[in-house]
Amino acid sequence: MTQRNPIAHRPRAITPAVAELHRLAREDFAKGEQQRAAARLARYTPGATAAPIPPATEPSDLQVAISVAQQLLDSDSVLSLREALRLLLRALDAEPRAVQPPAAPHTPVGPGCGAPATVRYEGYSPRDGLAHGSLDLAVYACDDHAGQARTEWIGDLLAYRTTTAGSRCGERFDFTTLRGEQ
Repeated sequence: MTQRNPIAHRPRAITPAVAELHRLAREDFAKGEQQRAAARLARYTPGATAAPIPPATEPSDLQVAISVAQQLLDSDSVLSLREALRLLLRALDAEPRAVQPPAAPHTPVGPGCGAPATVRYEGYSPRDGLAHGSLDLAVYACDDHAGQARTEWIGDLLAYRTTTAGSRCGERFDFTTLRGEQ
């Protein structure tokens, strides 16, 4: 017959606090097992997949225009503000219609075609023994009429060619009478 170890089978004295800790540990372990089992089942369940992510939507023209306008609100750049306003008007389908270029401000009297002038001829008359003594006439011409301006429009005055900006072919200014003619 085998003899038992009296110490190995002797019931231990468990305090109520230790018994409560054992009970809480068993409950926690059981709860963890339930959660792990539910997670394993959820992985293989087709209905438990996540909802599909909707495709990213592109912002509307109005949203983009408003965003740009808000960013440029404190800008000092006139060009940036103009561009923001143009985007906003486009988004609202309120862009101005194509503007026709303004008509020539005048039709020149006499020679010339009214095109933008590229050359100015100054006509000088002699005075006090100088060939360029007195500026009497200025005429404006485009490239097509430059030769005619030098030979015909200036007349017998001494011609001097310069560049010009903002005038039209055929315009002239008579310094002897101090009046311009168009």
